[in-house]
Amino acid sequence: MTNKKKKILIFTPGGVGGAERMSVLLGKLLPKDQFDVKYVVIGRLRNIYNILPNGYDVARIPVRNKYMFSTLRIWWKIIREKPDVVFASQCSYNTRVISAARWAGRTVIIRSSNMIGNYSKKTFKKVFASYPKADLLIAQQEEMREEMIHLLKVSPDKVITIHNPLDTNDIDTLSSVPSPYPKNDQINIVNVARIHRVKSQDIAIKAMRLVKEALPKAHLYFVGSYNEKDDYYNSLKALIANYQLEDCVHFMGYDKNPYRWVKYSDCFVLPSRSEGLPNALIEASYLGVPCVATRCLAIVDDIIRDGQNGYVVDVDDVEGIAQAMLKAVQIKDCKMVYHPGTADEIFRIFESV
Repeated sequence: MTNKKKKILIFTPGGVGGAERMSVLLGKLLPKDQFDVKYVVIGRLRNIYNILPNGYDVARIPVRNKYMFSTLRIWWKIIREKPDVVFASQCSYNTRVISAARWAGRTVIIRSSNMIGNYSKKTFKKVFASYPKADLLIAQQEEMREEMIHLLKVSPDKVITIHNPLDTNDIDTLSSVPSPYPKNDQINIVNVARIHRVKSQDIAIKAMRLVKEALPKAHLYFVGSYNEKDDYYNSLKALIANYQLEDCVHFMGYDKNPYRWVKYSDCFVLPSRSEGLPNALIEASYLGVPCVATRCLAIVDDIIRDGQNGYVVDVDDVEGIAQAMLKAVQIKDCKMVYHPGTADEIFRIFESV
């Protein structure tokens, strides 16, 4: 008689960001001979289908936005699927998944995608009311865990730390394609992130003005989704025009293979004002690319060691970022110093609950 597989239902929105990538990867890392993993996409059919793995069941809850009875629809999906464990990792739906799982009497694991202290008062109230009802909370790094315990007033036993794992097979495959950059003699600096004020692309542009004076062949590429009607995006375009950087700052939009941009770059820059755990920075380090990042989290100093695989500067320090980029492009033979989470850690969590 064979043991019954544990059924895992993973809820994710249809877009692709760090939280969505981690949700997909965690499911992939669970051994198929012991777990039956099914992904449930909430909302519109977007880029999530570019990263969902073959050979897994995928369902969809077709809601136009999270306010349209999404909690009831999530609850009904859980009732029909009868999973052993429900999992979610995107703040906009975590609170709803917790409520639905509780109504259905199912075990629920929630991974926090950002520092809780950075949420708005309205969002924090919802998180404070719902997160303690989850069976287990996952923090991406130690600083986040301590904050969750303190702000949510939950037992330390209820919050565990798992550093984001890397899908090295996927990264190696996707990064093995030819370089996307148009010229061999230019110096390419890349930022991979959605265009948003919290990601601080404005700081990178201001720093680029200084970099361009010292390195005329330098180019800055933004690889990530943006909305042409967004006020922040348009403020960036105005900033570029004001600094006369139109010929060297490029918006490439969303790319399902961002790794090719990173692998063939001379420097990866992360100027963020806030992060949960910067997946893109860890992946750039894995690819052996010199990195420049802001000290938006204490763990950044563990991912980057000054002069060895990049440089760390203070948040909003334009001159510091510019000088760091100038030095980083000179670093050769970078080695990863950060230790990401492992498949064994993921297995032990889902196997134990």
